[in-house]
Amino acid sequence: MRTTINLSNQPFRNHRLLWIGVMVVVLMSGWTMMWVSAEKARLARESDEVTRSIETRRKRYEDVQEERERRKREEEAVVINDSDRHQLAAARGLLERKALSWTRMLSDLERFVPNDTRVTGIKVESVEEAGRTILARLEVKAAGKAPSEMTAMMNLVDKSNGLFELGQVTQESTLESGETPFTVNLTYRFERGEQ
Repeated sequence: MRTTINLSNQPFRNHRLLWIGVMVVVLMSGWTMMWVSAEKARLARESDEVTRSIETRRKRYEDVQEERERRKREEEAVVINDSDRHQLAAARGLLERKALSWTRMLSDLERFVPNDTRVTGIKVESVEEAGRTILARLEVKAAGKAPSEMTAMMNLVDKSNGLFELGQVTQESTLESGETPFTVNLTYRFERGEQ
């Protein structure tokens, strides 16, 4: 039997196993990189879906909150019934009549009431403002010692130079006391700021 001895500097080596190992490592690395890339893309898609879902739910929540606030405002809104409307109209009328100086009106009216006549009531029908001018429609109830007192008052009002305008006048039957009641409707006109 003969033995072969290789005495060279570089003895023969089998590199096949090494190259197979290198190829396996390269293939595994490539496959791992592709898998990581695919997972990254999948996670990005899921993240976008979760973000859209959160945004949709947030929008729904805001809509529900706005609806609650709207309903709350509607419930808190003042409900005005007929009685309240009537009181509101009366309050507006009171504010309009507040523009009328009662002291001034009474002192102006006193000059046009005859001496033998007493005023039993004054009712302000309406007050209108047009800039500085105020027009008040009055119903003056009075009682005179004689039926001629109504005519005397009408003549005096005609001489008021437009301060009072005469409207409808009605006279009632004489009372047991001997006085004759009558009603005079007047329009009182004055400028604000006049003394």
